[in-house]
Amino acid sequence: MGVALARRGRAPTLALAVAAACLLGAEGIHAAVIADHFAEWWAEGLFFFVLCVLEAGLAVALLLAPSRRVCQAAVAASVATVGVWAWSRTVGVPLGPNAGYPEPAGRVDVVATVLETLTALALAPTAMRSAAALRRPVLRSGPLRSTGAALVAVALVTAFGLSGVDAHAHHAAHAPPAPINVAAGVGGH
Repeated sequence: MGVALARRGRAPTLALAVAAACLLGAEGIHAAVIADHFAEWWAEGLFFFVLCVLEAGLAVALLLAPSRRVCQAAVAASVATVGVWAWSRTVGVPLGPNAGYPEPAGRVDVVATVLETLTALALAPTAMRSAAALRRPVLRSGPLRSTGAALVAVALVTAFGLSGVDAHAHHAAHAPPAPINVAAGVGGH
């Protein structure tokens, strides 16, 4: 019975560590593109700044003071961020200088979205557990071998995403498409 309890106690710890690492990875990617977003439109830059502060705060809370509410907040923030990303890539956000124009998906934003999705998936079961299952801070928990491997994997994925930041060229991606001149194609016979 002691082994079953130890395994049950380790699962939330690993999930919390993975989620915190994913949040920090997504936060790092979002921080790397804040300046581009501020250059395009101040509200976009502010959105990414606030998102970075939120993600970093939630990651620290998951590591130092995990609770059901913190897990629920991290799931909600991650799902909302994925939703905004999907909206911006399919129909375009309704506000701003290029409202209604979908953005192309690039490596950096896809990796950030994957990290957000992994955060929500890792925390969903933990967010539904009782408060007693989340009392131990992750940084003071037992075996770290599997947690360390997960953190290294998240760090490598984040580095891969960050290597695509220069290609992000957000302001160019927002440019409205050139109008199609149908008459020019007809008259060229």
